[in-house]
Amino acid sequence: MPEQASGRLESFYDLPQESRDAISRARFKRQLPLENFTDSVSWKNLVALLDFLEDRGAQVCIVRKPIIPEYSQAIDENPEGKRFTAALEALRLQSDHRSGVSFRDFTAVVAELPGFYFKNQDHLNALGRKAYWPTVERACFDEEAIEPLLYH
Repeated sequence: MPEQASGRLESFYDLPQESRDAISRARFKRQLPLENFTDSVSWKNLVALLDFLEDRGAQVCIVRKPIIPEYSQAIDENPEGKRFTAALEALRLQSDHRSGVSFRDFTAVVAELPGFYFKNQDHLNALGRKAYWPTVERACFDEEAIEPLLYH
């Protein structure tokens, strides 16, 4: 397997398929949002932060990053996966009624990203970040740049 000088994998796709599947399922369970997430302290803090930023005229872009297909599959196959969908929909709705706040869903972009851009199932490595984040910035703050590619 290719490794960096630190001994870490360069890409999640350097792992065998079975390992990627198992790791993705385990990560799903660790990252599962609370049931009734919008009643949680975390949600209230997020809304308070958005209120604070909106009151000061900040431009905020909430980004759903690309995730590898194995992670999407782990979410879709688990009955509790609807918690992810509900939490993301709540974020999107928050952005819809606020001025200066947008929501961009880049999960569909994963098909255009080479596998070697992923550090793990839901994070890009340094190479992926360099290639991906300029597109995000344009999508978030230049409405005419690539709006047709995005969910808003």
